[in-house]
Amino acid sequence: MTMIDVVEAFDVPCYVFFTCGAASLGLMFHFETLEDEQTKEISDLVQVEMKLVIPSLTNNVPSSVLPIFTTRKEIWRCWFLKATREYRRAKGILVNTFADLEPHAINSFLMEYSYGTSRLPSIFPIGPVLNTSQIQTQSTNDHSEMMEWMDIQPEKSVVFLCFGSMGVLSWIKQLPAKNGEFAGEFENHGLALPEGFLDRTALIGKVVGWIPQMAILSHPTVGGFVPHCGSNSILEGIWCGVPIAAWPLFGKQQFNAFQLVKELGMAGEISSDFNEANKHQPLAKAEQIEKGIREVMDGENDARKKVKEFTKKCRQAMKEGCSSRVAFENLMLTLCSSLHQASQVLGSLGRK
Repeated sequence: MTMIDVVEAFDVPCYVFFTCGAASLGLMFHFETLEDEQTKEISDLVQVEMKLVIPSLTNNVPSSVLPIFTTRKEIWRCWFLKATREYRRAKGILVNTFADLEPHAINSFLMEYSYGTSRLPSIFPIGPVLNTSQIQTQSTNDHSEMMEWMDIQPEKSVVFLCFGSMGVLSWIKQLPAKNGEFAGEFENHGLALPEGFLDRTALIGKVVGWIPQMAILSHPTVGGFVPHCGSNSILEGIWCGVPIAAWPLFGKQQFNAFQLVKELGMAGEISSDFNEANKHQPLAKAEQIEKGIREVMDGENDARKKVKEFTKKCRQAMKEGCSSRVAFENLMLTLCSSLHQASQVLGSLGRK
């Protein structure tokens, strides 16, 4: 039994919050349609075709950037195909994106038969949903040493590299996980890095553990961002107006990087199809890393200009009368109407 079964049993409308973007949601619905209505085996399909047509993107997608959950049969069939079928049962899906970021993807949900003959729930692009409170000074008190270091750097001179809580590069040692939890942080970061690394970079960089990412990205000394291309990091980079050099590692991050670089033209590229799940994956070369970082740090770079445009659109979307605010208000109206109808039905059953 799923939570959708539970709410349906009480005749309550069900809504899903999809934390990734609209293009990723479209990819899942498209592959589910191919499986359920055209009887195609997705794991076989992606191995044969080098370029795929996905309704939620304008560019054909190379199979090398598809999320691992679509290319491995045991993951796709046991988890994500079932989840996508459940999504269709929802009354609506809240997507953490905004209309001006993914207009083609959002419009694709309105096109008849784009995702098969089965109904799609209503789509509400209500993003970006972010923790902007980190930007406030009081949230950085526990990281004062880091912020003090940032304060003395030249404006837009710092490149912030962060691979999230699960990202790991093969040349960096990792603490073992305990009791099924994520690996902890090193108290001595030198133990996790090549010998002498901290000494060689002491004057030009800083290695730290967990820090409030929004507070760092919004700092005036940050001029570039090298993320693993998780959906949340992308939105935070856009909100703060920091150009991105894409370096995805696993999951759906290669697909996100493809969208950023090829579809939206708002990011530089270090390695768009790097995948740590591939045991024979070669390391990104130093020349690739240098090229990607130099591109985003270039003040005249087109991707940098594009990010600034999206920053304005991102913040505008949240204002009264604008796209994300209107989408959220429409959601509230729909939800209130559904709950009112449900209460009437329950009331009539009570009287009987």
